Order: sequence, then C-alpha cells, then structure tokens
Amino acid sequence: MDINETLDGDLTFEFTLSPEMISFLRETARWAKFIAIMGFLSAGIMIVLSFTMGFFVDLLGAGLEDSEMALPSGGLVFVYLLSTLVMLMPVIYLYKFASNMQLALNNNDQLALRDSFKNLKSHYKFYGIVLAISLGLVSLLFLLMVMFIMA
Repeated sequence: MDINETLDGDLTFEFTLSPEMISFLRETARWAKFIAIMGFLSAGIMIVLSFTMGFFVDLLGAGLEDSEMALPSGGLVFVYLLSTLVMLMPVIYLYKFASNMQLALNNNDQLALRDSFKNLKSHYKFYGIVLAISLGLVSLLFLLMVMFIMA
C-alpha cells in the first residue's frame, strides 16, 4: 500500500488487489445484483398487492360505510406504498454498487470503483438510519405502554 499526499492536503491510498480479492469482489457483485433484482421484483409485487388489497378492503367495507367498522383503504394503500419506497431505496444503492463494481473490475475503471463503494456506503447508511429510527420508535412505544399501564 502506498500513501501519497495530494496538493489539497488529502491523503490518498493506493491498494493493489490480488486476483483472489478481485474474485471475491466479482462474486460479491454478482450476489448483490441478484439480491437487488429480487428486491425490485418484491417492490413491484408489493405495489400490485397494495392496490389489490385496497380494492378488496373497499369491497369488504362497502356494506359498512355507516358503521364504525368502515375500513380506510386509502390509508392502507398509502402505508404499503410508503413502506415499498423505504424498501426500494437500499435496493437501488445495492444495484448501483453491483453494476459499478462489475464495470470497475471488467474495465479497470477507478471512477466506477469509487462510485461502487460510494453506493455501498449509502446502502449501509440508509439501513443504519432506518434501524435507528425503528429502535427509537419501538423505545417510544415501550415507554408509552409503560406509562399507560402505570396510569
């Protein structure tokens, strides 16, 4: 590994990838692309199911319009579409990682390699943020439940 200092003071590192490392990255990129494509298919299925479920909720709730049992299908469709969007973002980052990694390894392209790792970082950063928000909401719900029980 060589360390060079650029004119603006940033340190740059030059790595040499062994054939074994390149093989690992190629295989990782193939699996990442497969997982991303399955994620795109899952998102498409979720979108279709959200509208289908909304249609069936409307059919089930048609006779209950005047009662308190009426079901809000629009809200249900919105929640499913929002969850699909949340699920789709890391899949997009993962697909971009895989595509750029394959391009970088096939063409010895440094910029594609940089973009590949940038997308991998964004993929994990997104999951980390969603996890932190989820843990915060679960903690809040737990505290509210404890306060409700104590009251």
